[in-house]
Parts: sequence; structure tokens; C-alpha cells
Amino acid sequence: MKKLAIYLLILVMVLPVSLWSQLPFLENFDGETTIPGSNNGHGSLEWTEPAGWTFPNNWQVGNDGWQSHVVGNPFPAAFFYWAPTQSDPEYQAGHRMTSPMISVGNAQKVMVLFDMELDFFGAPPLGNSEGLRIQYRTVGGPWITVLNYEIAAGENVNFALRTDTYIADVSDSIQLGFEAYGDNSTNINSWDIDNIKVKNIPELIDVTISSNNAIEASQAAVNDIIMLVYEASTGLSSTAAIFMGETPVTPINTRDNIWQASYSVQIADNEGPVPFIILFTDTSNVDGSPVTETLDSTLVIIDNSGPGPFAVDTVEVSGGTVMGRVWNSTNTAIDVEVQLPPDEAVTHFRNPPGNSLIFGDNKYMSIPNSSELRPESELTVEAWIKPADYEDYEGFFDQAVYSASLKRGFGWVYFGSGWHFVIGQISQPVNDFPVVATQTNVWSHIAATYNGSKIYVYRNGSVVDSALAPTPGGLNYANLGDPVMVGK
Repeated sequence: MKKLAIYLLILVMVLPVSLWSQLPFLENFDGETTIPGSNNGHGSLEWTEPAGWTFPNNWQVGNDGWQSHVVGNPFPAAFFYWAPTQSDPEYQAGHRMTSPMISVGNAQKVMVLFDMELDFFGAPPLGNSEGLRIQYRTVGGPWITVLNYEIAAGENVNFALRTDTYIADVSDSIQLGFEAYGDNSTNINSWDIDNIKVKNIPELIDVTISSNNAIEASQAAVNDIIMLVYEASTGLSSTAAIFMGETPVTPINTRDNIWQASYSVQIADNEGPVPFIILFTDTSNVDGSPVTETLDSTLVIIDNSGPGPFAVDTVEVSGGTVMGRVWNSTNTAIDVEVQLPPDEAVTHFRNPPGNSLIFGDNKYMSIPNSSELRPESELTVEAWIKPADYEDYEGFFDQAVYSASLKRGFGWVYFGSGWHFVIGQISQPVNDFPVVATQTNVWSHIAATYNGSKIYVYRNGSVVDSALAPTPGGLNYANLGDPVMVGK
């Protein structure tokens, strides 16, 4: 049990100072100790707080938390400590640690990365909950919550050390916020934050496509070569191009940040504009948004077939000497004009926005139970999702039963700090399965794989977490008659 303690609070008023930082931004709170060997009351050295940051209430920089818990990756780090006890309405609204304003130049989007860990104490009692909001804002704008970690009443959780990310829409600058809140801070030991980074998201500044067709560079037929040329805003560590929706091509770096990918048209290719996807990652290991269109309105249309069958009507003849309908052997040339039907081809595809499923107000889609939807030893489940908010034990795709004593099937379940991919074998707590966090109101691609012994979860193509399966050897569907549920 935590011991009660009496603290003397001394308020020091400081005039506001405007401090700005620039990209790339990094804060690991690794400042010098102000008094080497000193102690702040619970075994931690006193570290220098970085300039421009605010540390209200129980927020501080240190290396040692409750009962010698190591704070940071590595120490020190910023953390919200449980003492002195916070339980008033102000704490329920939130105590926010903030960064200085960070200049982003002309960037419209940036990626924010940070390490987070909860040093958990015990399940909050009935009526209590504790949480941490991850936020940002631009100059003059409101705080926007993009991620939220919460401990519900009666729940035992394990938010282990991990790196999370989010994408922020910006203009000119960004300020970061980390807001601890709850009903009684003694329900936790500490929220730990470390290695905060803000990075530019790479972009393509030029994308063009053409072919080596002998007649027209915007057309292509079998064996013509299509060339996709693009330039990145920064150096790339990796890039790939996918043509026709399925054929990967390794681009060549022609010079500087310019790349070229080539594709030979096949007889089986669908006619119409050539579809492509460009994937790219910069040297800071930040992924750019996939690109599917040129930036100069160029396109290449595949046309492997000529006009269809047609009938000839009136033939117009000209040239030479015309003598009725008798051929004049003195003619040396004759012109015959035949009207051909147009050679039609698809010139563009209409992909209307909104082609996704929206679930709300307890709406969902049910797919009847079948053996084809019950993989036994290996599976992959992936989806693009854009959650509006979160609530424990919500899901968006599963064929499963979840309870404290029984789990059967498989599925995605939200709990505490993100989406857990659960496979039903034994009464393993949901929190023990690998987890991936996604921000609200932003499309994210998440996936899970199970190979018979280990579960991996991915966000936007990168592995985020993994765990050994509770009981290797296969999934368990015993007595499970539930359908596949989409949207709940």
C-alpha cells in the first residue's frame, strides 16, 4: 500500500517565454542533473527540465519512479507521478505537459513519434478511471486528441513500453500535449513519456508517366514499355512501384532524388489508363503517403485491340482518270476511302469517394458461419479503419467469443490502449495479446498474422507488436456458432 505523505508546495511565478524549435525535432529529456546525487523524494536524481516545456502538477523529469521503476528508454524521461495525490475536478479535466512551439516550415503534415509506458498500480475501484491523452495543436488552434490510453474501473492492464506514432495536419507550427487525467492518481504509479520526435513526411514533388509507343507517348500496346518517373522531396531509403494492381517493380535511382520504374505491357493487361502505386520511405524511416496519380496530369492508356467487326457501305474512289465503272489501265494510283468505326478505349476510371462501410448506432454486418471462414493454423486479417472514438471491448471484425473464462475464434478487440488481435484458445486476458494503436478520424491500415505459434500486428505496413500464441498448434472454434461480425 502506498504511504501517505505531506508535501510543501512552493509556487514560483515565471514570466512567459516564447521558445521555438525546428524540424527534425527530438526531445529525450537527457539533460544534466541540477544537483548531482540529489533526491526528489522518491529516489530519483533531479534532472534539468528542457527549455520551453511546461511540467504542471505531478509532471516532472526523472529516472526513477515508484519502487525503483526505471523511467525512460533509457532514463531519464518525462513522467506523471501519482504523488501528491490528484483527485480534484482539475485533475478530472486533465493536467497537460506541453512542448514548445515547433516550426514546421511549409509542411502540411508531420509525423510525431514517442515512447510511452504505464507503470500500473492496480485496477481502479468502481466509478474510477485513469487515462492519458495524446494531443497537438497549431498556433491559435484548439487541442486535438489523437490517441487515448485509459484504464477502466476494475480493469488490470499492462501498457508496456512501446513506440507510438500519429500524423498531424499542420500549418507553420505544432505544439505537443500529453494530458494525464482521472479520478484518483493513486490508481497508477506513473505515465512515462520519452524520445519524442517530430519529422517531416516525405512527399513526391514530380510524378509523370509515358510510354515508348512509336505513335503516341500517352498510348501503349503489347510489349510497349511504360516509364514512371518521380522525384522525392528528400532522399529515400527505399521505394517500390506496383503496376496494374499486382506487379511490383523495383525503381532505379537515375540521379539525386529522381527515380524511374519501367513496365512492359502484357497481352492480358486490362485496357484503359495504367494504374500504379508508388511506395516510398525516407532516410529517417518515415513513410510517405502512397501515390496513385501523376502530378502533371499525364497518363498512358493501354489499347491492345483494334475496332470491332464492321461492314463497308459506299466506297469513295478518287485519283487517276475515272471512266464510269471501268478500270482505266492508264491509272497509276487510286485512292479508296472507307469509313471505319472509331477505335474506342477507356480513358479514365471514376472512383467516387465514400466507398467504405460506416458503422454506428449499434449497426453491423453479419456473415453466416462457414468452414471457409475458420482457418485452423494460419491466418491474416487486415483492414483500413477510421475510428471516431474508442470504448473497451469494442471490435470491428471477428468471429469469436470473449469472456474472462472462455475465448474462441479470432478477432480485433479494443482495450485500454489500442486494438488487440485475439485468438481463442484459452482464458488469456485480452491485454496479453499484441496491440496496435490508431488515431481517431484518420485512415490507418492495420493487419494481424498468425503462423501457428506467434501473432504479429502491423500498422501501415510496419510491425508494431508481437506475442507468442497462448497455446501453439491452432485456433479453437469449439462450440462457436457465431457468424463473422463486421462493425462490432
